[in-house]
Amino acid sequence: MATHINIYLWAFGVFFLWPSLTLANANTINIKSAAVILTYHRVGESIYPDTNINIEQFNAHINELENGGYTILPLPEIIKALKNNKTLPDKTIAITFEGAYKSALTNAFPVLIKKQIPFTLFFASNNADNNSKQHMNWTELRRLNRYKFITLGMHPATYSRLAGKPDNQILNQINKAKLRFRKTFKKEPSLFSYPFGEYSKAYSKLIKKQNFDAALSLNSGTASASSDMFALPSFTMTENYSDSERFTLITNARPFPVYSIEPQDPYLTTNSPSIGFSVAKEITKDLKKLSCFVSGQKQPEIEILGENRVELRLNEPLTTKRTRINCTLPLPHKKNKTPHWRWFGMLLINNN
Repeated sequence: MATHINIYLWAFGVFFLWPSLTLANANTINIKSAAVILTYHRVGESIYPDTNINIEQFNAHINELENGGYTILPLPEIIKALKNNKTLPDKTIAITFEGAYKSALTNAFPVLIKKQIPFTLFFASNNADNNSKQHMNWTELRRLNRYKFITLGMHPATYSRLAGKPDNQILNQINKAKLRFRKTFKKEPSLFSYPFGEYSKAYSKLIKKQNFDAALSLNSGTASASSDMFALPSFTMTENYSDSERFTLITNARPFPVYSIEPQDPYLTTNSPSIGFSVAKEITKDLKKLSCFVSGQKQPEIEILGENRVELRLNEPLTTKRTRINCTLPLPHKKNKTPHWRWFGMLLINNN
């Protein structure tokens, strides 16, 4: 392995307690407590382009991470640092896999294991029980659990959409998965990931009460000390959005500290929601460079209210089940150097 990539052994030092981002502390956050979380699903299954990345693309990503001056850390270490507002090395990366697909086991894991690159794998216990051709079984998961640099995380028992479902239905799924995890690995699961990245405010609250350390969403963006630890953002890696230029753009993304986000619940009750957020004081001077994208629509009108409030005006009501909103803010960079962008994203679920 190239000697300039820092993997796993970085020392965190002393930690200090850090409250969640509020109006009172939004202007004093440590934006250097940040990391980019990469989320892969299938690897080398071209018949599923929306959740797949081809093997050549994956290997190119690992090559870039090895040779581009990145620091790859286990996700639990990163979460601990974020919670305690501890500065992380520049270009810190976490690698995760959703769904526990066998194609990842076959086409991605051998490379990572050989190089001892840390990663986190999220799985649904029912899929492991079913011994299907697509998903890893318990024998394969137990084998992976032996590696100290691999972390196993949890989905609900079934890999299904639970946002908007009754609390008892969600808890049944969570408890069943936790029992199977505990029985198999003789420990408690510490990390959770929402299937398809979809969650509601109520869903997130339930997960928080289940003693997980954090939960991952698929909201695009850089995870930071200001992030909601039970809806941490991550970048989804797929065939259509994994070329080298975009990958470098993503892995060099910077935190976009925001608060007072609207809508407060990503599980919508209206197809014409109010969309907006306030930004930390130190970046208000750059807001005139802000760009926002709404999937399935023309670019929204951006209105800046006061010094630091951003509101988006949609061109039309939302018509799709899932809507992605991404806002980026370019940072100054030297000529011929990799551009850096602040990146904030939302995944909204239309229940109408």
